[in-house]
Amino acid sequence: MKPKGFELSIVMQRLVYTSLGLLLLSGCAWLVLHYFFMQETDFATIPSQYEAISLQVHGAAVQIFLIVLGSIFPTHIIRAIKARCNLTSGIIVLTFIFALIISGYVLYYSNNESLRAMVSTTHWALGLVIPFVMFFHIVKGKKVIANCNCAKL
Repeated sequence: MKPKGFELSIVMQRLVYTSLGLLLLSGCAWLVLHYFFMQETDFATIPSQYEAISLQVHGAAVQIFLIVLGSIFPTHIIRAIKARCNLTSGIIVLTFIFALIISGYVLYYSNNESLRAMVSTTHWALGLVIPFVMFFHIVKGKKVIANCNCAKL
């Protein structure tokens, strides 16, 4: 079935959901491992051996997500902005995504530990909230498409 207007195709929906799901799962795995599975030694507290693996999966998943985001930009995001449909929730979703991208960049490249600690908390808090923001955007979008002329683009 061909999508209407800026509605995502089934394949693109699956790619978005799969990449976001992998990001959420790998991020939650890191949170659990980092805060609940630290190992105490005689000399220091060290991270779980699986913490690095969860970050590697998270890094791979973000690469996939960025490709998917770039793919939906012209067909979904730009068209929706021009039509001014579901604009508020879409801008909120994009704001969350861009904040996560920027905070992820800072976490990866910064060597300032106090900055990293602050940005880390912001990053995982946004990451835990974004599924709810996305859900609201999707539900609202389905109602908007069903009830207005947005689908006729």
